[in-house]
Amino acid sequence: MDLLADILSVIDLRASLYFRAELGNQFAIEVPENAQFVRFHIVGPGTAWIGLPSGEETYFSKGDLVLVPQGSAHVLANNPDSPAIPLEDVLALADTSHVGCIRYGEDAGTTELICGHFSFDTSIVHPVVSTLPPLIHISRDQGEGFEWLIPLLSTMHAESRDGMPGYEEILIRLSEIIFIQVLRTYMKHEPDSSVALTALADHQLGPVLKAIHSDPGFQWSLERLSELANMSRSVFAEKFKLKFAMTPMRYVTAWRIQKARIMLSNNELTITDITKRVGYASDAAFSKVFKEYYGVSPGAYRRSDAV
Repeated sequence: MDLLADILSVIDLRASLYFRAELGNQFAIEVPENAQFVRFHIVGPGTAWIGLPSGEETYFSKGDLVLVPQGSAHVLANNPDSPAIPLEDVLALADTSHVGCIRYGEDAGTTELICGHFSFDTSIVHPVVSTLPPLIHISRDQGEGFEWLIPLLSTMHAESRDGMPGYEEILIRLSEIIFIQVLRTYMKHEPDSSVALTALADHQLGPVLKAIHSDPGFQWSLERLSELANMSRSVFAEKFKLKFAMTPMRYVTAWRIQKARIMLSNNELTITDITKRVGYASDAAFSKVFKEYYGVSPGAYRRSDAV
């Protein structure tokens, strides 16, 4: 069971925007908030600074990548003291005559940013995404195990410059690979972080998550889950809640309903089939919990999804 792949498939995270920005010596761009986006910026030539309203900030340079997981508003600039211009105004003033590229400011090309975002299904909020820090900075020289980034970024930069047929699809696929690699790198370098992502590789919580994801319909209990973690119930429950901001049994319920939601798109499965697969004793019990999450019954959700 590949936990990360299972989670990403359910939240339906996918790259959906991609462009290269060739910027001048002086720039400060205010990017608006959008909670359904995970944004990323990669530096080609040059250096840039990123700052969030919550106070997180960092400089990043050639070959570095920054990720804004919560879609927060942020400023991209050559200098944090420069007055920022809203992105929509920059786009109105920029040269967009080159496919997949915007040019802005004098000496455009001094700094190059490869920018994009991932969209995801906002009706599903999984802790692996929702508990990520507001800003993640991955440096090209971060150390051992990070060699994958340099050739991928070089390929992305070349594809974005050449604009050959199919380049957009290549960039999207590479972006998705990079996102997964960023998550894996974060797990490796921040094992003691409180974010849910690190629990996937945790020697106590990892086996519990694999069991839940492999068989969501099993009649899980706090006692059984704590046994899998080889921990007392109280210590296990405390550690799980610290990582996931919810109780273990709440996670079981949420995962069942999220899996059921996907099953509802398969018209070959009856509501009763789905009820059994996600561990409920009756259609009525399943419908009650599903409605708590999505506001409608499973049948009504299926009909609306088919429209």
